[in-house]
Amino acid sequence: MYKIEWSKDNKNLLILNDFAQDNIIPPRPVFFEELNLLGFNNYFKYPSTEEPLMWAIGRDYYYNSVKVARAVGGDINNAPVLEIYQDGIEFEPIDIDMLIKLNKSKIEVLKNEAIEFTKKVYKEYANKVDFFIVAFSGGKDSQVLLDLVTIALEPEQYKVIFTDTTMELPHTYETVEKTEKHYKNIYKNFKITSVRNPIDAADSWNTFGPPSRILRWCCSVYKTSPVHNYLKSLNNGKHPKTILFDGVRRDESNNRANHLRIADGVKHNGVLNTRPIIEWNDFEIYLYLFYSGVKLNNEYRIGLNRVGCSICPFASQWSDYIIAKQYPNIAEKFISSIDTYMQNSNVHNKKEYLENGNWKKRAGGNSIETMNNIEIYDQENNLEIFMDNSNENFFEWLKVLGNYKTDTQKNNVHINIDDHNILNIKYDKHSNKEKITTSSSNIIDLSHLKKIAYKANYCVHCGSCEVECPTGALNVFPKVNIDTTLCIHCSKCLDFHNKGCVMADSAHKTVVGEGKGNNDIKGFNDYGDFGLRQEWLTSFFNNGFNWVIENELGTKQKISIKKWFRDAELVDSKVKMTTPFFMLLQKNSLSDNHKYQLILINLYHNSSLLKWYIDNIPVNNSLNTNELAILAKEYTGLAETTIKHSINSLVNLFDTTPLGEELKIGFITKEKNIRSLEKIGTDNVSNEAILYSLYKLKETKSRDNFRVSEFYDEGFEGGPYKIFGINKDVLTQKLRFISEETKLIDVDLNQGLDNVFLKDLSAMDVLKEVLK
Repeated sequence: MYKIEWSKDNKNLLILNDFAQDNIIPPRPVFFEELNLLGFNNYFKYPSTEEPLMWAIGRDYYYNSVKVARAVGGDINNAPVLEIYQDGIEFEPIDIDMLIKLNKSKIEVLKNEAIEFTKKVYKEYANKVDFFIVAFSGGKDSQVLLDLVTIALEPEQYKVIFTDTTMELPHTYETVEKTEKHYKNIYKNFKITSVRNPIDAADSWNTFGPPSRILRWCCSVYKTSPVHNYLKSLNNGKHPKTILFDGVRRDESNNRANHLRIADGVKHNGVLNTRPIIEWNDFEIYLYLFYSGVKLNNEYRIGLNRVGCSICPFASQWSDYIIAKQYPNIAEKFISSIDTYMQNSNVHNKKEYLENGNWKKRAGGNSIETMNNIEIYDQENNLEIFMDNSNENFFEWLKVLGNYKTDTQKNNVHINIDDHNILNIKYDKHSNKEKITTSSSNIIDLSHLKKIAYKANYCVHCGSCEVECPTGALNVFPKVNIDTTLCIHCSKCLDFHNKGCVMADSAHKTVVGEGKGNNDIKGFNDYGDFGLRQEWLTSFFNNGFNWVIENELGTKQKISIKKWFRDAELVDSKVKMTTPFFMLLQKNSLSDNHKYQLILINLYHNSSLLKWYIDNIPVNNSLNTNELAILAKEYTGLAETTIKHSINSLVNLFDTTPLGEELKIGFITKEKNIRSLEKIGTDNVSNEAILYSLYKLKETKSRDNFRVSEFYDEGFEGGPYKIFGINKDVLTQKLRFISEETKLIDVDLNQGLDNVFLKDLSAMDVLKEVLK
């Protein structure tokens, strides 16, 4: 929240100062345990004290204000190398009392503001929700959060929940125990409730395969589901309305920088996330812990920047090294699962694969051992599904789609909602083999039927989909059971994941008939190595169609330009002229940023390369070009050289246009000559782009109404979130404004509703109207 600078009179202290001129990145304290682990004792003398000895900013280590060393490299098997800039120094402990004295007034401002915010939230929602929850992980942010909430509220007014993922580190369990004892001595009724999935995480790693940054099944199964089941048990089996106090902070990552302080339905309906310390920085967190006397989780003393699951796909290589070094037995439990995955994947250099953390980027399940098999053939509205050894009853899951009647003689099943027939299917079963066939022009119904098949085939009762059920109709333990008197056929249990099932997404093997057809990858390598450069677009808008023919670029660049312009809907390649879309953008004084927002929407709908990237790389993910190439090859089956050209054109697009640095659809970073794309997304989406994306969606899906929440479902294709990564609360606010100001959409966004209704207009009609 405040700026940080080195003190002027005593450079071994940090102060908070609103008017700092030479402010620095907020540092973290460094303790002797971390120094010993890195080998600082080979170069410096220092005592083994309770107080910290140094400060670290990233991988740079400071004594007083002087940088004395830097840790370089390191991975799960290899220690970082120390670069020493000044040796022979004897470190003295940081004077914590003086640090607190210098900063007391500022930290008390932070403290009091957070307490008042917490009280205000409680007062406003006390009669509107079932539970107030404090999410306690044992990490430093949750330690500060909990201390503030205990001051603001009475222990009877909230519940503290620690979710034991069974992947926690030893000192985290110790911190939970000591924290409960500490506050119980102050508040008689204080309690921390520990919840967990009954299946040990190490077993699930073998079942689901290692979690990855793309297949992040672990959070749903081991964090969300246990908490939901616990609260549901306290709420007579009903889906509870909850206020969640969490310790999310904006400076933790680029993705969290856009988070709101109060956000409804961030991950699940019925949960309102409130963030008392969202503006605090790292230094303020540590300073508050020193100030309040709350004992820091000892895992931070060995150098961890974050305390969570032991082996995590989002952890840094530095974190992997510390845990493997400090807790080899814990690390080995999960590394053995990665070894199995590598063996099944025919990885040639297993040592390099593990050290580079390549397992963290896996996107498919072709190497997961499972007895289940499902083949889906979907062509021209005709659907055939073949299943072997399904884990669950297909007809039980079918209840979520609608009420059904069966004709046993002909094996026909008629699915109805409100006496309206939506689907007829034919079902056959012989031994463990099942066959489902149907035909329909309604792609939504066909999509849902496929997801039901996936759920029946792969269900392992993880409980992730149960969390999504708003009425409590769905129970998955010990077997799936759907209460038809409660089910409202909202499809939330189907649409929350790409295939409707966490296990299916993680372990499903692509089979003939369901893989990407020619239309899905047609044109994937159309652009050579070239992106749609900003200077090309500027020349085109200044000179019109003649520039496409008369420019002095090379032959390959000209070919690339024509195909980019075609897919951006700027030219009609058949009649060789510019389009109404081009002319509309040309005559309006739009910034390049604004133009590229609208162009990106067209590219998403026309370019298989852009659609693949946007659909398959989640927001807040960073992948280097080699990793992108692996995913693209898995998706398309194209030759490696072809894939390389395609990835180059993608990177070039982001590197030379506002789509990269400004809109952060693909923010480019470079390390050791290897480029990476970080998909961060943006909230700075124009109202015109939001409207245009909605009406493009209408034309693609043949629907004129949507729910805001479905835009944020993992498997949903298109729309403002998928294309731009816009925050849900920001989008909701913009939709309200657009509805009031333009009358081009109608919205119903109150009292838990999130409906958006579109008019009988085309995307171009809307764009013309809004750009008048």
